[in-house]
Amino acid sequence: MQYMVGEHDMPFVYAQNIDLEDIALIGFNNIRSNDSDANKSKTVHFFLDDHKFDEVWNIPERELARLSQYAHVLSPDFSVYPDMPIPLQMFNVFRNRWCASYWQFNAIAVIPTISWGDKRSYRFCFDGIERGCIVAISTLGTHSSINQFMHGFKMMCEIIKPRTVINYGALFEGMTNFADIVTIPYKHGSQRADS
Repeated sequence: MQYMVGEHDMPFVYAQNIDLEDIALIGFNNIRSNDSDANKSKTVHFFLDDHKFDEVWNIPERELARLSQYAHVLSPDFSVYPDMPIPLQMFNVFRNRWCASYWQFNAIAVIPTISWGDKRSYRFCFDGIERGCIVAISTLGTHSSINQFMHGFKMMCEIIKPRTVINYGALFEGMTNFADIVTIPYKHGSQRADS
């Protein structure tokens, strides 16, 4: 059973003890049933176009076996764009938390992915995450709005107080002033070990 929290009843994602020393990412679009041991040691990410992973929400039970073979899974990065209507942003944050909570309930090690739009999204986009946990973010596609991204990043660090932030993509100046960060370049999370 999922535990709902906050003003908007977001499913709760609790902190898990995860070793980040040798963390490597693999995109959901590159995972396979009965994958190789080299890939099974990786962490599945969803920093992809939403349509490439809609099934984790639409048919969640179908993906449990495939996802459970990997070391960890980041919660799905359903889009939260500043120009999206607020109800859609909130729905995508809800879907992110619901999948993460569902996977944790089914014994999958999950690192919550956090994303935000503009300031209007701050009242819900950081909800449902246990304070002090490891979180994942991505700077992909944010280079044209670095100031807006950094404002949200600072708010995320202030509210969630993450133990560590996994950053997929380029590291922006000043990010390390607010959190302990493990940066994974885009090219290192986009391929399979046997490609």
